[in-house]
Amino acid sequence: MIDSRQRGPSALSALSDREHEVLCRLAEGHTYGAIARSLGLSTHTVDTYVRRIRAKTGVHNRMQLILLALGAEGRVPVSRSTDTGTENP
Repeated sequence: MIDSRQRGPSALSALSDREHEVLCRLAEGHTYGAIARSLGLSTHTVDTYVRRIRAKTGVHNRMQLILLALGAEGRVPVSRSTDTGTENP
């Protein structure tokens, strides 16, 4: 079965401003509780936003969400096999 949901950075265009904000904070390493406090929301509301983000983007777990957010910002981590100890331009 073919999944009709968008994937990758283009999927981010389907997110609301608040969903995008929650996703960025997850990528920065914030917990649901920290996100909720900083945005004046309940942790349940943050969880709802994350579930909506997953549904819209087709990702299945938090790591995929973080990689999606980092990729959209051009900050995809370098793999260990290609890390030469120098910064990429």
